[in-house]
Order: sequence, then structure tokens, then C-alpha cells
Amino acid sequence: MDYCLSCGNAVDGAYCPRCGQPAGAPGTEGQGALEGSRAYPYAKPSSGAPTYPQRYQFAPGPSNAYPYQQAYPPPYAYYGPPPGYEQPSGFGVAGLILGILGIIFAFLIPFIGIILGIVALVCGGIGWSKGQKFGSVGTILGVLSIVLSIIMIVVSYLLLMSFLRGLGG
Repeated sequence: MDYCLSCGNAVDGAYCPRCGQPAGAPGTEGQGALEGSRAYPYAKPSSGAPTYPQRYQFAPGPSNAYPYQQAYPPPYAYYGPPPGYEQPSGFGVAGLILGILGIIFAFLIPFIGIILGIVALVCGGIGWSKGQKFGSVGTILGVLSIVLSIIMIVVSYLLLMSFLRGLGG
């Protein structure tokens, strides 16, 4: 087995897999140790043509330690949200979500719809008094859920009474 004279790595082919120099003499092109015994898979490099991968020579010193490293700009400072941006608050969003759930439960279980509507009305009212984004929407949905729950209770009662009258006779 031949060894590269540049880096000392074991060479199986015509070129060193670590440094790219031809097997045989360091820095000589086309004069590898296996030139006579094995044909080159590609054309031999002409004289003066670089072998690949090229080895770069840099002067020692801290300035050339990493020649391709670029300096990164400093990170940007945090300036906060843009002017006029208002973060949604807890009470307004809670009123909105509870109002939506109250409307859903007004059709499924009206008594839970009334409870959710009351809580949505209170949370939305607190959010509205603080001038929060979804406070008014939470208040409106809370009232709507209470009204729909009461209507569904009345309709359920009337349907139950008509059903019981039909059974009785």
C-alpha cells in the first residue's frame, strides 16, 4: 500500500483522498506512485493546472486564522410593539370565548348556556370598562347567550307539555 508524501495518508488510487495531491511526490502533478500500474480515471492534469481540492496557504497569525469568516452585524435592539398596537387583554378575550361557548350550550344544555352567558357578560363588561379590544364583543355575546338559553328553555318546556298532553289524552 502506498502513502501520500504530503500528509502521510494511505492511498489506494492515484490521488490522496485527504489532501488531493497525486500519490507519490508532494506537490508534483501527474507523477503519482501508481501511475504506471493503474490508469488515471480522468485525463492527467496539465502542468501548472491546480489539483483539487486546492490547499490554501495563509500567513500565520490571528487575522488569517479564519479567512472566510465574516463579521456579523450586532443584533437589533427591541423597541417594543409598533405605535397604536394594543394587545388583547384577558377579560375581553375571556368574555369572547365564554360568549361563544354560551351560545353553543344554549342549544345543547340551556342551563349551562345561562351560566356561561352570565360569566361572559361579567368578563366582557370588565374588559369593556377598561377599554379593551374584545370587551364589547364579549358583553354582546354574553347577553345573546342568556337570551338564547331562556328561549330554548321556554321552547323545551312547551314541547314537553305538548308531548305530555298527547300521551295523556
